[in-house]
Amino acid sequence: MTTCYEPVECTPSPSTAKQHSKEPIDHSQLLVKDISALYLDKRFSDVVLIVDGVHLPVHRAVLASRSEYFRCLLFGGLQESEGPEVNISDAPLATFKIILYYIYTGRMNLSDLKDKVIVELFSLSNLYELSDLQYTLSQYLSNNINEHNVCSLFVMSRLCQPKTSVVKSPEYLLNFIETHALDVLQSEDFLNLSAEALQEILTRDSFFANELDIFRAVYRWILENQLYIDSDVINNVLSAVRFPLMNDEELNEVSVSNLVSSEKILYAKLLRNTVSPHDLQLRVQQKLSYDTERWDSLKIENGFVVPKYNVAVKSLNANVDVGESNESRFFLLEPYYSDYNNFRYNKYTWHIPGSGCIQIQLSQPYILSSMRMLLWDQRGLYYHYTVEASFDNQEWVMIINNSKKRTHGWQVLHFKPRPIVFIRITGKDNPKYWIFHCVYFEAPAQVPLDSTNFDDGHCVTHYWEDNETDITMTDASGS
Repeated sequence: MTTCYEPVECTPSPSTAKQHSKEPIDHSQLLVKDISALYLDKRFSDVVLIVDGVHLPVHRAVLASRSEYFRCLLFGGLQESEGPEVNISDAPLATFKIILYYIYTGRMNLSDLKDKVIVELFSLSNLYELSDLQYTLSQYLSNNINEHNVCSLFVMSRLCQPKTSVVKSPEYLLNFIETHALDVLQSEDFLNLSAEALQEILTRDSFFANELDIFRAVYRWILENQLYIDSDVINNVLSAVRFPLMNDEELNEVSVSNLVSSEKILYAKLLRNTVSPHDLQLRVQQKLSYDTERWDSLKIENGFVVPKYNVAVKSLNANVDVGESNESRFFLLEPYYSDYNNFRYNKYTWHIPGSGCIQIQLSQPYILSSMRMLLWDQRGLYYHYTVEASFDNQEWVMIINNSKKRTHGWQVLHFKPRPIVFIRITGKDNPKYWIFHCVYFEAPAQVPLDSTNFDDGHCVTHYWEDNETDITMTDASGS
């Protein structure tokens, strides 16, 4: 055996070449690099973690130095402390590997991860006592709450102790859920709710959504969780659905699901037809605005809010469900200021007469008797149109019929008071121009109903009294 004592020439790396003999040495980046290289590396591995049947080679000292959970698991005298393999049963494989990579490297790229995974990471960071990661994830989630993660966050906020639930309070998350009710119901994250959390949300009168949409979401939840729930749980969550608020067609769909007995459906129909609407436990979004002064501008009539201020605004969660736009159709619901009239006229919501409509949804039922809108009348355009209203997006009533009148500019609409949630504006055939444009909409009208003109345009007040009988329209998005 020959031993070589020849000196080895050493070329310093760029980072070490900058170090001078009397300066402090800082090779911490090299240390992080070397430890990071051990991630899922069999070199020096002294234990294997089994996650979803997959074997992951790890290093006890690395895991224990980074996490109190793993310190107790691997060096706490438990059975796992001695064995060559440890089963991890509380984490999905993909999410656990991200956590494991963070333990070895201190890095995690949230921009590459879906909301569901980030919520799982937050839960695991709490379980594994990775306090720095938990804090960072909580700050990220607090700034990025949306309909795709709010249900999971709500469940966690109920389960975690106050000192660890640092994302948002349960009440804040409930308010967010109610504000985005339909989007939450249709999200995949809704399926992650526990039965208790599901009932807590749906039993609130302020959870305002179409009852059929609520039932469909509950039906999806039952199908997703049927392996883990029994008949008592199913009956409990179904009890949160208010079947008397559905019409016959909607109840027929419920019947087809075979989740609800025919007796309960018949009772729902009987109750709907014999009890006044005020006694049917209507869902009403209670928190209209954080502006408390607005409460002085309304009254309650037969259980419905009768506002004097404009409720067709984004700040009160009104929405433009149907319509096209050259920029954003929600511009229709933004404040109108006459001093930027020329700028405003370049932005409008539109549809082609004979195809579709412009449909607005308010955040809750309001009793209205007036509306105001501004029609785009550049180039001397005029329009024919109708306006219909609905409480449930099923039964529609004509409140203004200007299908035979030439109209343009400001339109103030006055009709008999009625509870309204949905408003449908439909342009009719126009021989001069083939697109119906609407620049601005408000309800109720924020001007005296006898107004005849404005500083920035012509105004006509339209009265429509022939609306005693509801007109049934089967296609809410058609003309």
